[in-house]
Amino acid sequence: ISNSSTLGGGVVQIENNIQAERAVTTDPHQTLAVNFNYQSLANNQKTQFYWNLVRGWQLNGSYDLTSGSPFTATVAGDPSGTGIIGSARANATGLPVSGGDCATCTYFNTAAFTSVPLGTYGTAGRNTIPGIVNFSMRASAMRSFRIGERHRMALTFTANNPLNHVSITGVGTQFGNNTYGLATRASGMRTVTAQARFTF
Repeated sequence: ISNSSTLGGGVVQIENNIQAERAVTTDPHQTLAVNFNYQSLANNQKTQFYWNLVRGWQLNGSYDLTSGSPFTATVAGDPSGTGIIGSARANATGLPVSGGDCATCTYFNTAAFTSVPLGTYGTAGRNTIPGIVNFSMRASAMRSFRIGERHRMALTFTANNPLNHVSITGVGTQFGNNTYGLATRASGMRTVTAQARFTF
């Protein structure tokens, strides 16, 4: 629970009423982080070409799953007349916030918020739109091959998001905007790099 998304930052919607800013923090509520490390066929003594090829690879990586940071519904302009443009919160309609529409690809119930009449403050709370679950994974594989008595070849393959999973990190939260309720940002897609190092 906090009064601001960042220490000393953010805009107080109603001056002299800091309690109106009290809400869940933007930090994800749950985070699962898993690291893994594996060496292939470490004790296999077979000498055929196939076994020499698959033996001794070092595999490692990480897997992160977070519940996501909540969002705040806003409206355009300055309906309250305070001079702060674009940060005014929308009005809450009383309908549930969770539950998007698969037909329109919205990530929350857009009918839960509406515009704000001029000269008034929005009734929607800060951080009332649930965050979106985010998934990230990194993996790498490394193997060193002996070439003759003195030479070695080391191969390293590194992949970010190897499963090419789309993780939405931002949605449109300004009522009336053409991106309202829709995805606006996503994490990076799969990238793979390869490196070879010859030691002599």
